[in-house]
Amino acid sequence: MNRKAALLHAIRYIARLEQAFISGVSEADRQTKGTLERWSPKDLIAHNAAWKGDMFRRLAGEELPTVEDFDDANAEIFTTFQNKSWGEITMYALVVQNNLETAVERLDESELEKFKSLGWGEDTPAWRSIAGTTCFHPLVHLSENAVAQGDAGRAVQLYRDALPVLQQIDESPEWQGNLVYNFACQYALAGDPQNAILQLGEALRLRPDLAEWSQQDSDLASLRDNPAYQALYTID
Repeated sequence: MNRKAALLHAIRYIARLEQAFISGVSEADRQTKGTLERWSPKDLIAHNAAWKGDMFRRLAGEELPTVEDFDDANAEIFTTFQNKSWGEITMYALVVQNNLETAVERLDESELEKFKSLGWGEDTPAWRSIAGTTCFHPLVHLSENAVAQGDAGRAVQLYRDALPVLQQIDESPEWQGNLVYNFACQYALAGDPQNAILQLGEALRLRPDLAEWSQQDSDLASLRDNPAYQALYTID
């Protein structure tokens, strides 16, 4: 599978996860009002769709400024959509998804390899920014929601099922290491230290440069006193 096909496959796979999430929201929860600190299901859908919309607009050639402060940008998204109805938000998400897929379909393979910021502060290959914004970012929030709802096992399952789909996009140790590292974080948050440490060890093998951050990452805080975790950083 070439890069473009793999990327489109991943974008559509994550969209199906989002649609499954939308279908599972109860009528009562659809009416729930969230806060900037604690999103409702409607806020989550709007947030993911807004960032996909930003990516679509950039891919369509619109000149948008580089995002300097993501907290401010996220607060603006929350304010923009907080008073819109469930129907308005879900329709917006569908329109954005269709526009995004069309924009990616129109890209040449060579365009995916070009270094562009596409909203981020540093230039990276276009495919990486697209995958980060439209695949990995929504997956993170779907998993966070599962944890918040007390279903950490569901969060792990989301990652476990998505991992082989995302891995097809790029074979580099950097990309593969990022994916496995975040899988380790989900296991840690789910209270499964054995699998968390196993995945973390693989991530550090692929990306040794993650060692420093991994020792500060709050997602891995539950592992700090575990001898097996500490052994990952022991230099013989």
